[in-house]
Amino acid sequence: MTENKQAQELIITVVDGNSNPIQGSEIRISEGSFDSFIISDENGEATTPIPSILNGVDVKCQHPIYEGKLIRLLLNGQDTTSTIQLSDDPEAQLDISITHDKEKSATEDQPVSAEELVDEFEQVGNQLEKRPTRSEFEKHSQFEADDVYDHFDSWYGIVQAAEINSATRQDLLHELYRLKKELGVPPLAAQIKEDGRFSAYDYQMEFGSMEEALEKIGIDIKSTLLHEIVRIIHDSDDEPTLADFIELTPYSQGAIYKWFNSWEGAIDTAKGQQASAIPSFNDGDVGEYTLIRNELSELYELVRNLRMLTNTVVQVRNKLTNDGTAGSTDPMDGWAKKVDKFWNGKATNEPGYKSQQTNRNPFSMIEYRQKYGNGDRITEFEHASARQVTPAVAALISSYVYLDTESIYLPVDPENSVPIPVIVESEDALRSASNMLQRLPSRPDAAISAEFEDTDSNIE
Repeated sequence: MTENKQAQELIITVVDGNSNPIQGSEIRISEGSFDSFIISDENGEATTPIPSILNGVDVKCQHPIYEGKLIRLLLNGQDTTSTIQLSDDPEAQLDISITHDKEKSATEDQPVSAEELVDEFEQVGNQLEKRPTRSEFEKHSQFEADDVYDHFDSWYGIVQAAEINSATRQDLLHELYRLKKELGVPPLAAQIKEDGRFSAYDYQMEFGSMEEALEKIGIDIKSTLLHEIVRIIHDSDDEPTLADFIELTPYSQGAIYKWFNSWEGAIDTAKGQQASAIPSFNDGDVGEYTLIRNELSELYELVRNLRMLTNTVVQVRNKLTNDGTAGSTDPMDGWAKKVDKFWNGKATNEPGYKSQQTNRNPFSMIEYRQKYGNGDRITEFEHASARQVTPAVAALISSYVYLDTESIYLPVDPENSVPIPVIVESEDALRSASNMLQRLPSRPDAAISAEFEDTDSNIE
C-alpha cells in the first residue's frame, strides 16, 4: 500500500557567485496561507516541510551582505531541491526589498567619500540599535546603498569599517528573554524578525540555530508547540483544525510543518503526551485533572537545570580556550555527558525523568512551572531536596550568558544533603559527582497513586 504523504520536503541551498555556500541566509517560503521561515546552515542548506497539496511557492532569500532574491518554485508533490545564487555585485540589483525611486541628495554631482559613508552607516546603526542591512541603510540614510560599492568590495566591507559594537552573546539572550516576556510565548524567527532588536541571522551566527539559542533560556520549541496543541484540544468541543491552531496561537502553520509531518501528526503526538495513567482531557468519564506537587516533576526540573548548566560550562570553556577537542580527557566533558545520559534515561534500567514525566504525569511541565514557579522554572519544592546555584557558579555563568540564576535550583545528594555540583575539575570529583547522581531515585513518585499507575499505565 502506497503511503499518502501529507508533506513534501523542500531543500534549498544558497551559494555565492563562485558556488561557495552562504551561511545565515534568511529564507521565507509562502503560498496562500502557508508561511515558513528558515535559515541556511554552514553548508548553505535549509530544509522545511511543505504541504503536498501546494503546486508552487514563492521563495524570498535575503542576507545582510549579499543582494536578495525572489523566485517562484514549482512543486510536484515530491521532495524538491533548489539552489539559489546570491550576488554581492551592486549592478545585479536583485534586492527586491529596495525601492530606488525615492528622492535623496544628489550624490552623482558630488561624490561621497568613504569616511562620509562610514559615518552615515554608524548613525543609522545607532538609530536602529543594530548593524543595518543594505535595505535598512537605503531606508534611513541620505545616501544610496550603491554608493557603498564605490569604496568597498562588499557590504561586509563597510560593516567591518564601521565602529558599531556587535551584539554579545549575553545581549542576544537578554533580548530573547525580553521578547518571551513581552509576547507571552517563546518567540520564533518570524517574531524575532518583526519585534526584536536583532535578526535571526545574529542568533544563527552565535548559536548555530534559533532552537539552540532558545534552549539557552530554558525553552524547547517543540514542547511549547505541543503544549499549545494540547491546550486547544482541551478547549475544543471537536478535534481542532489547523485553522484553529493559527487563530488561537501566535504561531503559523509553518511551525507545525517544521516540527511535524502534518497537522494530523501533530495532533497524534499531542494526544500521546496526554496518554498517561490518568485518562486524557477528552475522556467524558473524568473531570478536570488536578495539577498537584510531586517528586517526579520536581526531580525532572532539578536534573534538567543541572544538565543545562553543565553544558553551558563546557561551551563557555570551549569559547574561552578556542578548544572544542577536549572530549573525554577533560572531567568536565565526562560529567556533562553523564548528566545528559541520566536525564535521558541512558544511565539506568528505568526510563529517564524526561520520558517518565511525559508518560506518568497528566500535565506538562509548562503548566507545572506556571503553578509552582515563575513560568520559566519551578521555584517551590516540597518532595525533592533542592538548593540554589552557588554564588560562585552563578557569577561565572552570568558573565557569559544571560540566565536568571536566582531562580535555578539544583538536586541534592540524598545521602549527604549537599547539592550535586555543576563543575568538576578532577577524576576524583567526577567519580564523586557521578555517585551522587546515581543515588537519586530512578523512579520517583508521580502525581498519581501507585495502585492506579500499576493497573492503567501504558509504561512497561
